[in-house]
Amino acid sequence: MTPFYDQDGQPITVEQWGALFEDVAGRTIAEDTWGAMRVATLWLGYVDPIIESARLFGTALFRHKSFLFELETYDNKADALAGHARHVAAEKAKS
Repeated sequence: MTPFYDQDGQPITVEQWGALFEDVAGRTIAEDTWGAMRVATLWLGYVDPIIESARLFGTALFRHKSFLFELETYDNKADALAGHARHVAAEKAKS
């Protein structure tokens, strides 16, 4: 079984994954920036065999444009978009 999947959760080859992963704009599914805060949600497309969970998407929170301080992963695009919105709302409420 392949550890690589497209944004719809369909198995793909490592070569297909590599070509898709190189396209940063294509794998960015949501991004919000304000002040020194950035929330970005990306397609990752890789199943970690250690945790054996799809976790095909990830939301990263950055402060000062480069310092990563949180990462949450998701099994599907809908959950990733909901998580992105939740993180944006929570961080904006703090500022």
